[in-house]
Amino acid sequence: MDEIKIDANIGVDNMILLVVDTQKGCFNENLYLFETIKKNIKQLITLARENNVEVVYVQHDDGPGTDLDKFADNYEIYEEFAPRDGEKRFEKNVNSAFHPMTGLAEYLQSIGEKDIIAIGVSTDYCMDATVKSGFERGFNIIIPEYTNSTYDNPYFDKEAAYHYFNDFMWNNRYAKVISFEQVTELLQSKDNKKNPWEEISLETYEKHMSLDSVKQLQLMNRIMKSQFEDYPVDTVMILGIAGGNGLEHIDIKKYKKVYGVDINELYLQETQKRYSNLADILQCLHLDIVCETEKLPQSQLLVANLLIEYIGYDAFVRAVNIINPEYISCVIQINTDEEMWVSDSPYIHAFDGLDEIHHQMESDVLNEKMNSIGFKLILQDMTELPNSKALVRLDYQKKI
Repeated sequence: MDEIKIDANIGVDNMILLVVDTQKGCFNENLYLFETIKKNIKQLITLARENNVEVVYVQHDDGPGTDLDKFADNYEIYEEFAPRDGEKRFEKNVNSAFHPMTGLAEYLQSIGEKDIIAIGVSTDYCMDATVKSGFERGFNIIIPEYTNSTYDNPYFDKEAAYHYFNDFMWNNRYAKVISFEQVTELLQSKDNKKNPWEEISLETYEKHMSLDSVKQLQLMNRIMKSQFEDYPVDTVMILGIAGGNGLEHIDIKKYKKVYGVDINELYLQETQKRYSNLADILQCLHLDIVCETEKLPQSQLLVANLLIEYIGYDAFVRAVNIINPEYISCVIQINTDEEMWVSDSPYIHAFDGLDEIHHQMESDVLNEKMNSIGFKLILQDMTELPNSKALVRLDYQKKI
């Protein structure tokens, strides 16, 4: 195949990896180039996660007594591709993943996703229907070579079927079929772009937050004092610790370990300088919570203030499942004016890049998410702020 140039309008900032029907009941050694396809799919799923590209799964239900009976083990995703906690799954009993019954198209539109890397089985059935249906709905479909496969059928052997759809039917009609090397470069290019928080200096952030027109640094300090004091724990993890605001309230007689996590390494360096008195118990972790979740240690108390807005509900759920806390205390910002979620100040344009990663928050949605993973709401408190904003503290305890 000639080298295919990816369209300029296809980008990594609004891209997902769609994994179609890779279930135990239909993903097996009878597929065309089984070992190659398995290796490539596994590698792309890993690469997508490492580069903060959302992985979305679709599962097919053929009904009771079939190889894809949703109440049987064969319905589950093939072990080597298993979804992580919090990764989306959509169910269908028709060929296309974009059939209205699945809700997939609506979900992607709601989060602004346009570009889809589609992988899975079977080439001539559900993959074909998904590619064409996605194209008709205005999505950019990208097909990496040798990441979909099929079986022999009465009209094609499996090799001919694979090449008919990938080389002839889909490419430049319904999708872009690109090499495996191209798709890995495309995914890795996302990682080369810094998170906007890495571009904001701590001085600018703290000056903005402490202004009378914002008043969040002072309020967060008081809230954190209460968060550290309220629960019978001796380990705490603070996600998005920034410059360590509030750490002066850590009682070294109570806490054996304090974890501070942030994506900005300079913030962490400043935190360690400011709180050298906590050196024996403070461990700063330079991590991207979204794509390095598995590196988070466990802690009895999890504090996440003004953080969920920038990673989203699902990434927070994944983090909670890894950290496995007894208590969670978090603060979210509620905005009456959703267009002006950053308060006006002389520093406002330093935060322009955050538009790319910001999510509007709702207390009810977060409560529902926490309840779904076994945490009950034990405290909810709202404090009004200037500029039609409010901070809401939400605390949860693991259900017994």
